[in-house]
Amino acid sequence: MNTSCCTNPIRINTLLIKNRIVFPAMCTKYAAPDGGVTERMLRYYEERAKGGAGLVTIEATSVDPTGNSFSRGLSIADDARLPGLTDLARRVKRHGARISIQLQHGGRAALPQFSGHAVPLVSAIPGVTPYDNSVILSEEEIARLVECWGKAAIRAREAGFDAVEIHGAHGYLISQFLSPYTNRRTDGYGGSLENRMRFALEVCRKVRESVGPDFPVTYRMSAVEGLPGGTTLEDSVALAKRLVADGIDALHVSVGLRETNFMVSPPACVEKGWNAPLSRAVRDGIEAAVPVIVAGRVADEQTAQGIIDRGDADMVAMGRALIADPFLPAKVAAGEAGDIIRCVGCNEGCVAGSARGTGVGCALNPLSGAEGKYDLDPVASPKKVAVIGGGPAGYTAALYAARSRLSVLVLEKLSAGGQMALTEQIDNYPGFESGIDGFTLGEKMQQSAERFGAVTELAEVYKVSLSGRIKTLDTSEGVFQSRTVVIATGASPRPLGIPGEDTLTGKGVHYCAACDGAPYRGKTVAVVGGGNSAAADALALSRIAKKVYLIHRRDSLRATKVYHEPLMNAPNVEFCWNSTVSALLHENCLTGLRLQDVNTGAERDLACDGVFISVGRAPATELFRSELVLDKSGYIIADESTRTNLPGVFAVGDVRTKALRQGGTAVSDGAVAVHYAEEYLAENR
Repeated sequence: MNTSCCTNPIRINTLLIKNRIVFPAMCTKYAAPDGGVTERMLRYYEERAKGGAGLVTIEATSVDPTGNSFSRGLSIADDARLPGLTDLARRVKRHGARISIQLQHGGRAALPQFSGHAVPLVSAIPGVTPYDNSVILSEEEIARLVECWGKAAIRAREAGFDAVEIHGAHGYLISQFLSPYTNRRTDGYGGSLENRMRFALEVCRKVRESVGPDFPVTYRMSAVEGLPGGTTLEDSVALAKRLVADGIDALHVSVGLRETNFMVSPPACVEKGWNAPLSRAVRDGIEAAVPVIVAGRVADEQTAQGIIDRGDADMVAMGRALIADPFLPAKVAAGEAGDIIRCVGCNEGCVAGSARGTGVGCALNPLSGAEGKYDLDPVASPKKVAVIGGGPAGYTAALYAARSRLSVLVLEKLSAGGQMALTEQIDNYPGFESGIDGFTLGEKMQQSAERFGAVTELAEVYKVSLSGRIKTLDTSEGVFQSRTVVIATGASPRPLGIPGEDTLTGKGVHYCAACDGAPYRGKTVAVVGGGNSAAADALALSRIAKKVYLIHRRDSLRATKVYHEPLMNAPNVEFCWNSTVSALLHENCLTGLRLQDVNTGAERDLACDGVFISVGRAPATELFRSELVLDKSGYIIADESTRTNLPGVFAVGDVRTKALRQGGTAVSDGAVAVHYAEEYLAENR
């Protein structure tokens, strides 16, 4: 059957997500008593990333101490939480998933015993809300809370999260303002639908203002609350239209509030995918302007795919399904659906575990919530080929080796494609007449290798021992052994290290003219550097660009003489001698550079459409310094055979000494390495 929900990528704002599966925010009760991240929480979320979910959303996280709704609830209310949250983002992202965090305030659901504050109420509801230790929110306090959301979003971005989700569902504070059931105010925040939407819109605008236009911001809503006098679908569609107009990048459709909590996590008697008609109504209401996510008993891949195929939603939230089996997306993509541990909707381990305060678990999967607690891996025999690095060279080696029926393990710490995955458009790789983005090409290479049985382990290699007959690799996921090793760890371009460089990468800032130069045909560009690579980039760009500025900190090039005359004779190349880049000028993308004279300190602005930084590369060879012979620049010395000084060890792609570092030459290296690896294995049985 069609299971493209597990393989087809999608964008939310600038964020490319590898598939349509979302692990949604679900409270774990794993946080530390002070609201910090714990090792148990790290392992739990990392397991869902390993399993193949495209987007992992971290549980409801309080933006202010007054809003803490849970025992052992997670907090992002102050900078003290940043180290743990940074580690959490890093641990999830290294497995190829994208990570979001849900920003929440409990309102009437806040618990004084955990928050240390009176319960903040939108308004009193006779017979429902407590009157002991509670306070009606003033307009001044409302304004302060709006600011808290903005500050929390900034912390999330600083911690390395890819997106934030504003929690406007399930009867927490934002939805309390929207609902006529919980909002009985008579000021500018109550009464009409326009007034009841006001707080949600103020929060969203503040978050957008705080993180900038390119950072994804999503919103979770209860399309209906399921009780008389509560939020209706018409209310939610009206809000959705306003949110999209104000810059929300995706909508996440759920249902329910405290009084109808059974709707939030419906049991097995409820039809699978039962909220799909609601998400369809929201999606139609906004004319599919942004992606829509739907939650609600999306218990299996068939239900998920049906929702997407019908156009009911663009992505599916599979919370309890991925608690039961974190590897559901990966198993479906690999054709191993028969091995999936299926959620039966019993709610005994997940919902009940959270309610008991013991933390989320699963009645069918005892390892859920106990990730890493038990070592259940069988002892494995050494692989024939271990590949360190999942770029084009690494996955080509894996493909050729697996196709030759050798056992192959690929160790990649981030995601398929390596540095190539960061390239928005590749126009010079054969077979793609319209070009292809690097992330997608990397995934295709991975799938090609895995088709023949290569295994990918998302792990960072910490230590190697390569001199023996059996090579040992110590990684974040355990110790692996192999008869041969192909090193494909690549080399990273050296940045200039000036503010905005990371943010503008791919938006006018580039590091490879051959990779990214084509879109600048007829435009003005700059090249920074004075060596062979910079000179070659400037010369290549001069053939397509209207104007090329070559910026160098000295008064002459370091490049070999072969480049000097062609550059001097090129009518559209202008040299900016004795100059460095002191600032990047930009709006949403690069508009120019600020240059500083190294002798006088004088500055001037230079308008350009793009800049190509070519000030050197740093090979990832620190692991190998004690065993392999490196050149003075740190590259592994290996000739066209890719063999290193150690038998059975090969170096491919950008990490080895070579004249040209391109995707095509990397692929060639991978194929060559396997030829000589097979020869070595035949001679050393």
